[in-house]
Amino acid sequence: MKDEKSNFEEQMAGNEPVEFAKPGEKRTTLEKIQKYVEKNNKMVMGVAIGVIVLTAIFFVAKHFITKGIEASNTQASVSLSRILPFYQVGEFQTALDGDPQNKVRGQEVIGLKKIAEEFSGTDAGKTAALFAGNCYLGMFDYKNAAKYFEMAAKSESDLVKEGANAGLGACSSEDNKLDDAVKYYEKASTLAITPAEKQRYMLYAGLVFEKKNDKEKAEKYYREIINDMQRTEFTGLAKAGLTRLGMIID
Repeated sequence: MKDEKSNFEEQMAGNEPVEFAKPGEKRTTLEKIQKYVEKNNKMVMGVAIGVIVLTAIFFVAKHFITKGIEASNTQASVSLSRILPFYQVGEFQTALDGDPQNKVRGQEVIGLKKIAEEFSGTDAGKTAALFAGNCYLGMFDYKNAAKYFEMAAKSESDLVKEGANAGLGACSSEDNKLDDAVKYYEKASTLAITPAEKQRYMLYAGLVFEKKNDKEKAEKYYREIINDMQRTEFTGLAKAGLTRLGMIID
């Protein structure tokens, strides 16, 4: 098990997070948002700006996997560590279904769906649900994505709940349930650990209000980001939002 843990940590440190982009295209979430802002004045919300923060999710997964392996208290943690490499390279269907042709120490490599459903009462199971939701989001299957994000939202971990609510926000936006999308992004922002993550979800909420043509509420979110003492990459994006709204930036 020590070898599995070391291998997983090396993979997490040595590879870039998967981005939900077109086949063969790799961009950071920020780059996708910036390109989207440049090309779309009215900012139609979509997966490109609703994508879960994968770096944070990998942190969560590593936390539970490490905890599970060290304590030898859950098969779910070990199973999760074995399937995540498929997720990381963008093989979402295999990550969801597992790889029965390969065995590790005589055990079948099971998929995220099975881990999430069979171990739903464990932290690792709910973390697997978060990854499963992300897979479906990356495959533009919003109905199934929402199903697994709802499972992940029941986690005791604030970081898992943060990702789950952000995912539900993205799914709701794609389903044109804009009031729900705002609600989920607001919830994600209250759970965010860092100022950057908090501002990220506030930006998403502002973009939803732009789509609703509610300029007053969009302005409120953008100005809150701009007035935050903590400057992040989202400060400039919020200023761009005010510019699109035709408002003065103080």
